[in-house]
Amino acid sequence: QIVFWDRDTAESMNATIGFFRSLAPEVDLKKPGFYFENTVFAYDPQNESYQKQSTEFWEIYTKEAITYRDQPLWNFLLLKNSFVPVTHDPLKEMFYRVGRFGKMRKAYTGDGNTPKTKITCIVPNYNHARFLPERLDSILAQTRMPDEIILLDDQSSDNSCEILKGYAERFPLLISCHFNEENSGSPFKQWAKGIELAHGDFIWIAESDDVADPRLLETLAPMLEANPKVGIAYCQSRKIGDLGEDLGDYHYLTEKLDADHWSSAYSNDGRDECAKYLIRMNTIANASAVLFRKAAYENMGDEPSRFRLCGDWLVWVRMLEKFDIAYTPEKLSSFRYHESSVRGTTQEEKYLDESRRVRQHIMCHFDVLDQELNIVQRSLPEFDADMQPQVIIEAYEEKLNDLFKGLSEEKLNPLREDKNIHLPLAQRLLDYGNKSFSAKKFKLARQYYAASLRYDRLRLKAIGYAMSTYAPWCRSV
Repeated sequence: QIVFWDRDTAESMNATIGFFRSLAPEVDLKKPGFYFENTVFAYDPQNESYQKQSTEFWEIYTKEAITYRDQPLWNFLLLKNSFVPVTHDPLKEMFYRVGRFGKMRKAYTGDGNTPKTKITCIVPNYNHARFLPERLDSILAQTRMPDEIILLDDQSSDNSCEILKGYAERFPLLISCHFNEENSGSPFKQWAKGIELAHGDFIWIAESDDVADPRLLETLAPMLEANPKVGIAYCQSRKIGDLGEDLGDYHYLTEKLDADHWSSAYSNDGRDECAKYLIRMNTIANASAVLFRKAAYENMGDEPSRFRLCGDWLVWVRMLEKFDIAYTPEKLSSFRYHESSVRGTTQEEKYLDESRRVRQHIMCHFDVLDQELNIVQRSLPEFDADMQPQVIIEAYEEKLNDLFKGLSEEKLNPLREDKNIHLPLAQRLLDYGNKSFSAKKFKLARQYYAASLRYDRLRLKAIGYAMSTYAPWCRSV
């Protein structure tokens, strides 16, 4: 006989029997055995330990919701009791890959310790039905399984909900579905919803169109467990196309900031990471490559939910105000870039506005104002022998206004009142004064020096340079 668990429908039973009759006609369906997903395990009826071991399996299955992609106990039972899997070769080969499930096998068979920390996987979906099976199977294939999987849907117009419900019905103790009646308008509202529902210590936002390497959780979780100060653990990502074609990785985005920083594993102070790197760009570009501490998300508020494109960037920054970060260069996540992805439909103006708001947050909460002003200085017009000082001054003020655009008066006033805010401008005016002096345009040089003094009255060098425009031979003095 074939034993089905009682959640299966008659349609599923008939389909399964048809599967074996077509692929394994040699199987005697009347022979004692038990059915698990796409495999019949025939056993020796004379084996006295069968009853004990099968009872142990079903107890663990109903308690832990072991999935067909996570076979540690199956491997254990096969090896210990010589059960014979009767199926076609590809599945047989998969079930015998014992080494891949070594750590999980120890956890479930008593010869190891079950991890103390719990992991919640959240899958926020919108119209990604065609990618969901690959995405969900890559979650179920993790060598360290999440303790719960929360499936969210934001009013998809395709058959996403049908697919999500199908997985939840197969693994009801592991997977739950939560569907919106109206579209939320922001993926980061879905993040917040999922995290509120989560019971795990660590959160994995597994975007619905991405794919994970089986070792992702096994690799990232210990990075958080080893150091309670680390709030974010993430890995390098591959970039794939609509059909899964390899499009490279994301190292090309970050190497222009620092060629070495992301080439090897590291851990870093969170505030330092923001001040040096996240102020420039979202260096954690793929949310699916991140495992973070749920406690780091506490008190996040609804600010990220007001973002459409850069909410993840803001979330990382807010977390790193209090927690540190750890990274591995292993490519354990694949970000899918396709025409319907959020980044694929990005409106440039919207992105620029949201990215500026994130940078302003960093500027207001981290000690990076001087660094930002120096960047503004470097963006000023190049020296021209006929250019007047006012051109430089107006360009600086325009970029300063853009830097502070959108800030409330409460945040803006302290920045505007900072005595050092115009020092980079004063330095640039002094430099251009010297270039004018070298070109023997003494009157123009004098104007630059005077303008420089307007923003830095204590610069004695500027006074001396201005005097030397009347007597160039005094310059050496």
